Amino acid sequence: MPGLDAKPVIDLDVVVPAASHVAPAIAALADAGWVHEGNLGIAGREAFEMLPGLPLHHLYLVVEGSQPHRNHVDFRDFLRSHPAEAQRYAAVKRELSPLLDTDRQSYTEGKNAIVEELLALARGASIPALRVPNRGTFANHETFSLGDGTVVLRPLTMDDAAAHLAGEDSEFSTWLSGGVSTEETVRRHMERSQVLWRDGGPIFAFAICHEGSNTPLGTLDVQLEQPGFAPGQANLAYGLYPAARGHGLATRAVDLAMEFLRRHTDATSALIRALPGNPRSATVALRAGFTLVCAAGDSPDGHAWHQREVERDGPRQVPAQVSGR
Repeated sequence: MPGLDAKPVIDLDVVVPAASHVAPAIAALADAGWVHEGNLGIAGREAFEMLPGLPLHHLYLVVEGSQPHRNHVDFRDFLRSHPAEAQRYAAVKRELSPLLDTDRQSYTEGKNAIVEELLALARGASIPALRVPNRGTFANHETFSLGDGTVVLRPLTMDDAAAHLAGEDSEFSTWLSGGVSTEETVRRHMERSQVLWRDGGPIFAFAICHEGSNTPLGTLDVQLEQPGFAPGQANLAYGLYPAARGHGLATRAVDLAMEFLRRHTDATSALIRALPGNPRSATVALRAGFTLVCAAGDSPDGHAWHQREVERDGPRQVPAQVSGR
């Protein structure tokens, strides 16, 4: 597709007019050298191994007008006619690209989520979306910050790249980055973060800093659109670099993120999702006033879901046991 970043792999559909033509077509493709792999879990779409000696490709056999065929055509046509959505799709794939070598399943799940969303839009579905009410609010986002006297949240910038690379350890990369970062992946992430701030979301990437210092201690993302979330739900994802852990800074940062949601979005609640092997995240959620609403074993993604309502009638009253954050 013109102008769209992508892996150097061509998706090809062999389209037959009726289901009765599928078996003969499979046989004909086999005679030409393609090895049939079955439907690979997608009914109505027959897949074939890549034929050596040709440009990299994915070859599928579909019946004209079938759901898999319509998915391919509708998705292609929608991206061609909606360049902004095409670039959003490309940005998501760029962000997911480090997972290709470290966690292919997570890459596929992340890509499938944006594909399903765009297909729904292509077919006229109304996708509940949370947006900053005034999309021009953060045009000068470089000067924006929120603080509580100890911790400050400010937009992540390109100047934070070196500190991020130096601060990231295995815990941070496992739970937040999705893999070990490189200069290139960090640069792309910072660039995309700047674009999203200027565009008014739907993701706002913050640096977590000490009051009076511009050096990042970690990062926090406020994500206003997540596949599978109910209307009005936002997601918070955060991580601190090793030297900043154990001092209550993450809890303060989460409280500030809730204040951001209250002041600048129409979100009604926030979620923090923690994997069973990440007890720090669950502890922060509970200290920040979140309530466990779905255990990891019962959730759709294997995470424990913690939720807190966005308060509109005044500041949250901090429980006494949390006041020493």
